[in-house]
Amino acid sequence: MYKIKFILAITIILLQGCVAIQSFPTVARAGDTVTLAVGSPDGMTKANTTAQYVSDSDSANPINLPIRAIVRIRPDNTSFVGTFHFSASYISANESHSPWLSIIILDLPSGLPVGTGKVNVTTSAVFNFVTNVNEIPISLEVIDGVGARNPFSYMSNFGQSAGDLTHIEPMKQLVVRTPKVSQNSPFYNNRYGAVEIKLNAIVQKIGGGTGVVSDFYFRVVQDDMYMANTRSQTSMSWSRTGDEFTVNFTSPVGMGFFEPRFSIIANTLTGYEVAASPQPSLTSVTYYDLNGNVVFTDTPTVSDFTIDLE
Repeated sequence: MYKIKFILAITIILLQGCVAIQSFPTVARAGDTVTLAVGSPDGMTKANTTAQYVSDSDSANPINLPIRAIVRIRPDNTSFVGTFHFSASYISANESHSPWLSIIILDLPSGLPVGTGKVNVTTSAVFNFVTNVNEIPISLEVIDGVGARNPFSYMSNFGQSAGDLTHIEPMKQLVVRTPKVSQNSPFYNNRYGAVEIKLNAIVQKIGGGTGVVSDFYFRVVQDDMYMANTRSQTSMSWSRTGDEFTVNFTSPVGMGFFEPRFSIIANTLTGYEVAASPQPSLTSVTYYDLNGNVVFTDTPTVSDFTIDLE
């Protein structure tokens, strides 16, 4: 029953990209694992996010909560939320990223005071259109007893294993972000037939090293703006010559200005990375209309995009 309630709650929240007003579970013991649904921020990590528990009986002494993991969840692409729901589409257009729902996973420390309280989340992650978790306290009741950290165990062909949450967190990546603009922008409602983005970035062995790195050791990943991409029939392809990447997005019916967002992700588990120095940089962004002509006015330019290694 709790699982059913959780799934329903997450689905409802995801419809709006909203912040939950209660933890899951809503009642826990010190030592237990709880989760917080914190909306659809861009760039939320354990490095830029903190959580504190404030007991209603002792609000003057907040207690820091160590964050175990921050993961993103998305609906089934064939669900109503993934295909036709207006709010999910609105998030992509106004946040310039997929309408994911970020989940913070916490292992409650020992010594929490018994009783009701709130979890306050503070983050420098970007919220534009969606509800900002910095402004929303999340209710949690601590009950007497000693809890246990959830190992998220699972069964596989090799037997029972403990889940490794780092495997479902975003990997280190170079993120190319499309513009965030208001609905008054001259290109907010424009539809484009193609976009070409060129950038310089070095993929190398961790710690440096000589030799050409095969494409096998990294991926160029389109941000899955599931509703927008399927409606626009947007597809992505890419090529690489030395350290120059060319990433192309095409749409036969017209894509939004925000759709050509992507990441370059090296397989750090096998010893590769996107180099921070020299700093990766965009060299050109070209938008085309549905007839294949370059759009020169009232359209995004290189300066409207951002590129971050995170």
